[in-house]
Amino acid sequence: MQYLRTIRIVTSVIIFAVAFISFVGLPALLLPLFIQGPVLKMQLVPSILNFSVVSMASFAFIIIILLTLLFGRFYCSSICPMGTLQDIMNRLSKPFRKRKIFRFTLPYKKTRYIILALTIVPLFLSSSITLALLDPYSNFGKIISAFFRPITYGLNNLISNILAHFDIYSVDPVIMGSISVTAIIYASVLLISLVLLVFFHGRLYCNSVCPVGTTLGLLSKFSFFQLKIENTKCTQCGKCSANCKAECIDIKHKELDFERCIGCYNCINVCTEKAISYSKLSPVKVEKETSTDEAKRSAFKTLAATGLGLVFANKYAFSQHETGKKNTIEVKKKHTVSPPGSESHKHFLAHCTACHLCVSQCPSSVLKPSFLQYGLEGMMMPYLDFEKSFCNFECTQCSQVCPTGAIKPIDSKKKVTVQMGIVQFIKENCIVYLEETACGACSEHCPTKAVFMVPYKGMITIPETNKDICIGCGACEFACPAKPNKAIYIEGNTLHLTAKKPKEEKQEESNMEEFPF
Repeated sequence: MQYLRTIRIVTSVIIFAVAFISFVGLPALLLPLFIQGPVLKMQLVPSILNFSVVSMASFAFIIIILLTLLFGRFYCSSICPMGTLQDIMNRLSKPFRKRKIFRFTLPYKKTRYIILALTIVPLFLSSSITLALLDPYSNFGKIISAFFRPITYGLNNLISNILAHFDIYSVDPVIMGSISVTAIIYASVLLISLVLLVFFHGRLYCNSVCPVGTTLGLLSKFSFFQLKIENTKCTQCGKCSANCKAECIDIKHKELDFERCIGCYNCINVCTEKAISYSKLSPVKVEKETSTDEAKRSAFKTLAATGLGLVFANKYAFSQHETGKKNTIEVKKKHTVSPPGSESHKHFLAHCTACHLCVSQCPSSVLKPSFLQYGLEGMMMPYLDFEKSFCNFECTQCSQVCPTGAIKPIDSKKKVTVQMGIVQFIKENCIVYLEETACGACSEHCPTKAVFMVPYKGMITIPETNKDICIGCGACEFACPAKPNKAIYIEGNTLHLTAKKPKEEKQEESNMEEFPF
């Protein structure tokens, strides 16, 4: 049984490394999709949200459920990168602890079921706001993207600059794009909370906060094989309890709470009497579960109304965000621009868990975590920020890596006609109008020529738009030098449309058979 811990550690390290590199998003370190795909989509929440009859997501979901029904919370111990991150924190914090052992703690069952209810109820109303805030995989992505991606990008650009002085250009510089203060604040609070929980109570987050842990814990009660303590062999030495990161071993009564067990196998590794091992499921005593069942029912009844209120409050906030008195000078967008392949705001907000994998892997760094751009229910979900970049014309990277199906896969041929938004021009803000000087930056950057220049005064030209062929890439808004308000911007489409293809200009055929000289 000692080999179980080794298998867990090796599996955890491989999956964590792939997830970490992917969320860091450095092009030089990007792994091939055939490696990224299976690892990144072997996560419970993404596999549920992206579930279809025949797909990698459905395969991942079935594997996770089967492993849980066989051996318990194997997902929490080996597959979830957030679990591995906590194990790393635990290892790093050991030298700073006065108490270097864990102790048995009572299960916070009511808390767990309340959090689970708050996560599930909004999903039935097409809102994934609480899931985006609590899903461990998504929170892992937020932490890595907010803290480690800027560091990695900075090191990459530093190395690129140093090598350039020696005429070596093997390392390309990368664009960081604008930094989301909201994402950094959220990731900071999350990271500090996680460090404190790990420092004092090991994997308490997995057992009392994480909705995935609670769900798999409930399922593990029916696991065919469960870790148990043999009363006849146990000497109550306490080694297993002291090394249990889940704090689920009650050595006084020689009991192991398998619902909270995360399968780290530390207990098996340290038990010299070999008193802990897998054994087949035994019948569950009904009388012990009565109070728990009542707590579940009470929590779900109470929080059904709470969940409804939360979603309706979010809808109200979103509607408030959409409205606003139009101003001819100040830019006020009714709708933000969601990523290409997201199809609509409704679909995107119902499936996105704000893991920020698309943010990390966007080559132009135009994707940025939102604050209130989608309203409260879309907080932290990616949107296209054209302040410091724009969406590359044929790029489909975000649609290829999204694990939940919030951004559906599209090819470059389809991408160039997806209308994410429509161009809007405010003449009174334009430099050509205000200063009567030539500009045309917006037209030069527009890949479809939805923005073009027409005669204005004398030899000066001014922008004009063709909204039918605009795809909402934001190149014009990014290029516009007007300050403090843009003269041209993209109004997002809540439902993505199909833009018309630009008319190709026919070149006049020459009748000359050969050069005249």
